[in-house]
Amino acid sequence: MEKIILKTPKGITTAELVIKTGLDAARVRYFIAQLRKQKRIETPKRGLYAGVKSTTGRTSRLADMETVLKIINRSRKGITTSMVAEKSGLDVPAIRYAITRLKGKGKIKAISRGLYKKV
Repeated sequence: MEKIILKTPKGITTAELVIKTGLDAARVRYFIAQLRKQKRIETPKRGLYAGVKSTTGRTSRLADMETVLKIINRSRKGITTSMVAEKSGLDVPAIRYAITRLKGKGKIKAISRGLYKKV
């Protein structure tokens, strides 16, 4: 059933799935509920089911830390968390994690609240 849903790029309705699979409507709805719970399909519109669009792969935390460290090292007067997010394209929780780890290792220091500079 998942393969049928993934093959239709615009989505497929429950009635169409009943016809294509030969299962009864209750069974099809059960499978749809399971696939939605597992986040393998999504509902773009009411009654329409489509495959989940693949997202870009998550970078490792080590790579995030290296990126954040490079950006902080380039700044002379220090840089804020929001500026790091803007320049790196990473999400804020990943940046906070990287900054905390880098501060613990002694590679950066906090000038003031939210402002960081290389040691």
